[in-house]
Amino acid sequence: MREATTHTKTCQRLLGLASERVKNNDLEAAKEILEAAISLSPENSLAHYHLGSVLKRLGHSERGLEQFKKAEEIAKSWLVLDVDTFLGGIYFHQGECLLKLGKKELAASSFKKCNSLIPNHAKSAEHLRSLSPKPSPKPAAPNAQPSQDVGYQRFVIDGKEILKGQLDTLKKFEQMTQGIDLKGKRVLDIGFRAGAMCYYAWKAGAASVLGMDIERDLRIEAEKRKEQYFPEAPISFGICKASRIPGQYDVIFASALFHWLEDTDITLRQMARVLHPDGVFLLDVWVTDSDMRNPPIYSPRPGHAGRVHWIPNQRAIRLHLSQFFEKVEFGELVETPNNTDRRLIQCREPKPHPTQAIVIYGDPNAGKTTMAYALEYGRGFDRLSLDDVFCTWYFHAPSDIRDVGKLKDAAYKPYELEFINQWAASRTNTDIVIEGGRLRDSYNQRDKVTEILRNQGWENILEVGL
Repeated sequence: MREATTHTKTCQRLLGLASERVKNNDLEAAKEILEAAISLSPENSLAHYHLGSVLKRLGHSERGLEQFKKAEEIAKSWLVLDVDTFLGGIYFHQGECLLKLGKKELAASSFKKCNSLIPNHAKSAEHLRSLSPKPSPKPAAPNAQPSQDVGYQRFVIDGKEILKGQLDTLKKFEQMTQGIDLKGKRVLDIGFRAGAMCYYAWKAGAASVLGMDIERDLRIEAEKRKEQYFPEAPISFGICKASRIPGQYDVIFASALFHWLEDTDITLRQMARVLHPDGVFLLDVWVTDSDMRNPPIYSPRPGHAGRVHWIPNQRAIRLHLSQFFEKVEFGELVETPNNTDRRLIQCREPKPHPTQAIVIYGDPNAGKTTMAYALEYGRGFDRLSLDDVFCTWYFHAPSDIRDVGKLKDAAYKPYELEFINQWAASRTNTDIVIEGGRLRDSYNQRDKVTEILRNQGWENILEVGL
């Protein structure tokens, strides 16, 4: 089978490395890595498929379409059972590229191919509906007003509405910060969406504001808005799960966040770590009732896209937050766009939750990566694979160095240590795991790595040999 014969171990490692870069929204680096994978294995349809996806996200629809067509050509020679599902995905992405290029008829044809192979592909069906001929609109009623798209956060700057929204964000900000002085404070806003809370925190005197979200598109739009309306503000936006945010902050906002979380324990533990001992964690929580006599319960509520929100009563949320903060104070009901009972809560005096660093070493195929992934996805650790670090170095190093054993080791070892040092420095107050075969005794690197981690503030370091 042609695909199987062209899958080299190096190419598979590069695909994994590219996937990590995509997960961290480093699309340019992912593009370079996938191009390197294709140069090693030109007939690898997965590499073409992933490169097409990255190019599409970067806005290069025409180049992305070329990669999807190449992936389609190769995949059609596969002799495997699930090739139809893979081809259906290719046709869907081809359709989206064609749609962005304005080729609606060709896009509709691709979406039809997708739905013929994957009948329940909802987004493809949605595109087909939007491309179908629309009935003529009825005449507008007299004095009818044109409809306007309305988002979640209403954003007002100096009395001018720059973004329409269902939520009066300024009113909610004032409710959440009543009695709290933000002057000179380091502020974190989790789930910044439009960036309105970040702006209002800066106007209230914050020395620095960091907005964190998990959606790349929100970050792009927020940065454009900042550049246009308040470029001088010490506000930055990042992409990170709430459970992995590093650093330390005096004030943390979590507006309309709690009911979306799937890992509340890990997230609240992390908030306790990054909150300054004299700081305050401000959140509003959707509660089921206000009767403190009720037993601690979480009730399921249907959410967007089939997700379930787990909505606590007051006793449940107090018990939950008290595991991580000494003081938990309930306030008034805050502004919401849908009249749900969102109760303001202030958390102070974070309880100690020491961070942990785990260093995993061992022979090839001993299970190092499997254990590291389990820590990443099961317990919220940030993971670093030294194989990925080596691949990054190898494909940028001069060929006269990377292919000679002694020269390679002499050049790579200090690069690896500096990479680990910078990686760890950006993850203060978080749990981390580093894994790799180069941490075995024969490489004499493990002691240097643990020394770096101690210097960066990790006291609880566990070495695991497999």
